[in-house]
Amino acid sequence: MLSRLRSYLFSRGSVIQDWIGALPPRHMITFTNVTRRWNCAYVIGSVALESALELRKGGNVRGATQQARVSGELLNRLADELVSGCHVIEDEAHHFADVPAVEPLDPAHFRSASIIWPVTFSRIVQQVAFGARTRFFYKVRTVERTVEALAADFSESLGDLRETTPASAFEPWDSLERIHNDLNVCLRESEVTLKSFLRALTATATEHVLVRLEAPADRRRRPARRHAAVSV
Repeated sequence: MLSRLRSYLFSRGSVIQDWIGALPPRHMITFTNVTRRWNCAYVIGSVALESALELRKGGNVRGATQQARVSGELLNRLADELVSGCHVIEDEAHHFADVPAVEPLDPAHFRSASIIWPVTFSRIVQQVAFGARTRFFYKVRTVERTVEALAADFSESLGDLRETTPASAFEPWDSLERIHNDLNVCLRESEVTLKSFLRALTATATEHVLVRLEAPADRRRRPARRHAAVSV
C-alpha cells in the first residue's frame, strides 16, 4: 500500500512532486522573492484587519472602520500581485511544450457564498476538460478571476461600513473575515502554481521570464468582473 501511494504521489507531472521538488538556484531566488512579496502584503493586511476587528469588539466603530480601509488597500495590493503573477504565468506558459500538472480549486476551502458556486462550477469543468494544457490554463484563469471577484467583494463590504454602525452589527464585518480567508486560499494556490511553473520553465527563456515575475505588479489592474471565476 505504501509503495502504491508513493508511486501515485511521485508519478510524472504530479502537483505534489512539483511542490516538494527542488528548483535551480536562480529559479529559487525568484520564487522566494515573489512569494515573500505576496505574503508581506497578505500578512500586513491581515494585521490591519485583525486590529479593525478588535477595535469593533471594543466598541470603537470609527477606528475599526478606518483600520478596515487600511486593510482593504493592503489586500488590494495583494490582489494586484496575484493577478499580475497569473498574467505572466499564462502568457509565458503558451510557449511551453509541456505545461505543469494542476489541481482544480476546492470549493470546500472557501467561505464566501458568492465564490463557492463559481469555484464549484470551474472544478467540474476542469475535471472533465480534456488535455493537460486546457486544465492548466483554465486553473490559472480561474485563480485570477476568483482573486478579482474577491477584491471587488472586499471593496463592496468596505463601502457598506459606516462609522456610526452599532458595534453589534455583524455584517459586513463577517463578510470581510470570509473574504480574507478566501484570499489566503488563492494565495496558497498561486504559490503552488508558481512553483510548478518554474519547474517547467525551459533554460532558453529563463532570465526573461524571471525578470517579468519579479517586476512589481501593475496597479492599473482592470476592474474586476463579478463572479468572474466562471468567465475563463
